[in-house]
Amino acid sequence: MKRVLLILVTALLALSSCRKETPVVEERTYALSSLRFALIIDREETKGIKTGWESGDKVFVFFSGVTGAYVTMTFDGTDWSSSPSNGQVSLNQTGKLTAVYLPYVGIVHPEYSEGWHFAGVSESYFLKAEKVDYYIQDTDQPIATLGARLQMTKANDESAQFFIPKVPEQNETMRLACNVVTPTGLAGIALDGTVTSSVGAQGAWMTGYSATVAGEQGFYFYGTIAETPGSDTYFAVKDKDGTYFRHYYRNTTLLPRKSYQLPVMGNWSGVGNDVQVSVGGYMWYSVNEGASSPLVTGTPSDTRPLVDGQKLIPSKTAWGGLLNSEKTKLVSMTIGGEPGALMVDQLNPSQYFFIPEGNYWSSANGWYFRVASDGTCSLESGTPESAYVRAIMNVISGGLTDPIDGGEI
Repeated sequence: MKRVLLILVTALLALSSCRKETPVVEERTYALSSLRFALIIDREETKGIKTGWESGDKVFVFFSGVTGAYVTMTFDGTDWSSSPSNGQVSLNQTGKLTAVYLPYVGIVHPEYSEGWHFAGVSESYFLKAEKVDYYIQDTDQPIATLGARLQMTKANDESAQFFIPKVPEQNETMRLACNVVTPTGLAGIALDGTVTSSVGAQGAWMTGYSATVAGEQGFYFYGTIAETPGSDTYFAVKDKDGTYFRHYYRNTTLLPRKSYQLPVMGNWSGVGNDVQVSVGGYMWYSVNEGASSPLVTGTPSDTRPLVDGQKLIPSKTAWGGLLNSEKTKLVSMTIGGEPGALMVDQLNPSQYFFIPEGNYWSSANGWYFRVASDGTCSLESGTPESAYVRAIMNVISGGLTDPIDGGEI
């Protein structure tokens, strides 16, 4: 019996000697300015339009569970320097941090309100390093060192970037919409370090950011490509003056994880009360008469346009030309937040115009043209219950004429 007890005690002692004690990591309070930041900041092989870190790039670092302070890392062309915000923080010797990179943030700084947020940069691509381990060493020295390796990665693999060159920086506001692109960006960083994205509606306006790419000053935009984008790609641009331009690509499918350089603004088609296009055998104005903006058709005035050989209310025959698939290609889409239909001339795809959802006058009494919210179009009899607008067309010079009374299709 004694021999059995001796063997048992010896085994327990041997087992206890093999156990490693887990060191107790104490939480300490540091002023961020008292820490040295030894952060290795890597990135994926491409940042889309940008091909490498550039002087002035900033990476913002947040600590899990910390609401009152963050660190801004700034690249000077060679190395990174740290600029901690004011305030004391309580950090363990090891813990988690999250870092984000946004382009063109200017003087924007993060603010905390139920998470960290960047005002005014909600529609921008960003890179992130989420919930990365950090460590603090040299705690017995006057300046302790916080180290971590940040592998900055894309937040969205289905995204694409767009660049319009030769746009002066002083054009402070430029917005881009595409029927197959959803505005996407950084929504915020939660207290636990989780990064969330903002997602708009497909075809909604994307805010542009001034950028210099390959020596060209212009504006950059970012969004997520639709799961099934199709081959009809339509862009609309609004500049700071509210002037509207558009560009249509037929048989072109946008792909994710790409950067697209769009034409200079001089090669975009203008939109306005005097801009005309030939679609479906008739000339049409690119914007509705009396519209409050190029994409919003507005409420009509009580005055019918003069029938002077220039402006006419379309007849059933003219509207029917838009419904004739041999003459007109109809593409259902939402652009700039407006659902509707793009009308493209089958013989000349460079001729097109967009009709938002609504009911439109016909010169034939008791008939109107309807564009539904899903972009489907039809000729309807009767008087629509909702307020409707007058679409204006122009007779082709020297070509077909359309009598004001209209006729059967």
